[in-house]
Amino acid sequence: MQGQQSKRQKTLHIVFLLWQVIICSTALCCFICKGGRNIKHSWAARKNPCQDFVKTIEELSGSSEEEILFPTDTAPDDIENMTNAANCVLNAIKTGEKIYVFGDYDADGVCSMAILFLLLSYLKNKIGSKSEITIRAPRRLSEGYGISQKAVDEVEEGLLITVDNGISAVQEIAKAKEKGITVIVLDHHLPGNDIPPADIIVDPHLHPQNNGFEDFCGAGLAFKLAESLTTDEELMKKLSAIAAIGTIADVVKLHGANRVIVQKGLRAMNERQVTQGLKSLIEACEFTSINEENVAFKLAPVLNAPGRLHDDGARYSSACLAQDKKPMPGLAQQLVAVNEDRKRIVNEAYDIVMKNIELPPPGPVIVHMPQLHEGIVGIVAGKLSESLKVPAYVFTGKGELKGSGRSGVKGFNLYDFTSTASQFLSRFGGHAGAVGLAVREKDFDSFRERLERVYHELDISADDGVYYDIEIKPDEVCEYIEKQKMYEPFGEGIPKPVFLIRNVPLIAKYGEYVTYIGKNREHLKFVTKGYSLVGFSMAHQYVQEGKPRKIDVIGRIGMNESRYGSFPQVEIIDFSSSM
Repeated sequence: MQGQQSKRQKTLHIVFLLWQVIICSTALCCFICKGGRNIKHSWAARKNPCQDFVKTIEELSGSSEEEILFPTDTAPDDIENMTNAANCVLNAIKTGEKIYVFGDYDADGVCSMAILFLLLSYLKNKIGSKSEITIRAPRRLSEGYGISQKAVDEVEEGLLITVDNGISAVQEIAKAKEKGITVIVLDHHLPGNDIPPADIIVDPHLHPQNNGFEDFCGAGLAFKLAESLTTDEELMKKLSAIAAIGTIADVVKLHGANRVIVQKGLRAMNERQVTQGLKSLIEACEFTSINEENVAFKLAPVLNAPGRLHDDGARYSSACLAQDKKPMPGLAQQLVAVNEDRKRIVNEAYDIVMKNIELPPPGPVIVHMPQLHEGIVGIVAGKLSESLKVPAYVFTGKGELKGSGRSGVKGFNLYDFTSTASQFLSRFGGHAGAVGLAVREKDFDSFRERLERVYHELDISADDGVYYDIEIKPDEVCEYIEKQKMYEPFGEGIPKPVFLIRNVPLIAKYGEYVTYIGKNREHLKFVTKGYSLVGFSMAHQYVQEGKPRKIDVIGRIGMNESRYGSFPQVEIIDFSSSM
């Protein structure tokens, strides 16, 4: 580490170990601005807390109990142009055309490609077609998001299907049409001012008034295409499992048709009515039973990791999901290993930043880590913002620095905030909670200083409150876990309720009332009668609270699913001593 260090220093020199790369000393530029807050949170009831569990679920989701328990599905023909797309695909198969599928490198895109490959292969075999089916994932580093001109050049004739992308690929699709290629766009992203000249566009956001349901992800639309082309029960169970993974991973609202997809898919996964490749992946992840949290926090990251760390990594994730002829334990284990590398790299970057900033930070943190893999800058920014409760930006590279930002502050619009320094950015986009951006290295300091000034002028005071929905007694936790099961799956649009539990008595093991877990013993685990409690990155807080034997807790309840079985658990959001 070189250079002077101080609480307010703006440039820190670091040594960073990066997977598969020999790293020299790198520059870590940290910006810490005014407006800091105490770590200690205040607790309050979210709205009108009551002990009526059903009413609480309804208020949190904005849906009735009936809509949650018996969601309304959407028929394929209620999606604009889906029937036309199905007819076009079927005709291409019957006439033996070459079919080219272009997806995305994230979990939703990977799942979308796998669904279409399995569907097209099934139709080809059933009809006895000579169609050649090619699946192509974008190369994250060399091509970026969406179908590229290079990818279009690879298509000589036949049918091109873009899935989980394409609605913004105006020039690329225009080039494909010039070559006489038939193009179907199967996308769920918001359309821009210009619409690509595809033969058929299936995007519920294009004409929302003509669609029964708008909130599909790419895998959901691919699944609906399959529904319009086959009724094969065995195949549809396999496809529902993959579609459920994509739906959960893409954080779309779990209501209506999405909820139906996830319910079917989780059932198929737990019954192991899945492809051989997915079965191998489930075994490699060491799942006994599978719920939405397993998918969101374990399975989806494994599928995402190769596309983040490797230029052409996404095709391996898609190939694993789509393999149905034989088990693929080797490939599945490789995907898990890549994700472990991804986690290690993220943790190392996070630790470096944490060691070189003032804690708690008095404002947003902006870091430049030149050798950090660009595929994970968003994850590092997210981890920083989540743990520090401040906006965080992470940049990598040289010359033109590529970066990602996360809000980390409730009610803080990161997009609007970043826009105040947009004159220094070469590229910029995103929304209230997250942004992607690029800045020329020579403009980095100006960008940082501009945000410093704006943040100071705003005099931002964030809501540090920790809110709960229902207060229960310690011996009621398991009872409410059972009640909660009825309304699963939870996720976007139907969040888990947050519970306040006072006076939880901790049980000592070998004389200690806490077990420290994690590589750096940064997490903690408590045990009480009938269930355990876990707190991530809270080891220091337990010491600050005086190592109590009885605690008040705000957290979410559920079953911890692991290779060792299923156990009742409270995931701690915040806690304090009851003494």
